[in-house]
Amino acid sequence: TILRPVQTQAGARDRLSAPVIADLLIFGPGYTATRLANRLAADSWRVTRVRRSAVEGALSFDDESVVRRAIASASHILSSVPPDD
Repeated sequence: TILRPVQTQAGARDRLSAPVIADLLIFGPGYTATRLANRLAADSWRVTRVRRSAVEGALSFDDESVVRRAIASASHILSSVPPDD
């Protein structure tokens, strides 16, 4: 669950308002995508990472059923997969 900032009369961001559910799924969490994920997680987004192989905190791309469930539950999907060499 995240909270959206409320606009004050002057247009500045103020305290948070009603909760909004946001779930980001990242394919290929490299440097930039990881920085974005950390920032969004700090704002209470749920972030799921998918890598070529499973490591702590990330799903394995080869685990098809788990990845499909993550896709189905994501509100946002970011593909940050680098090209093959």
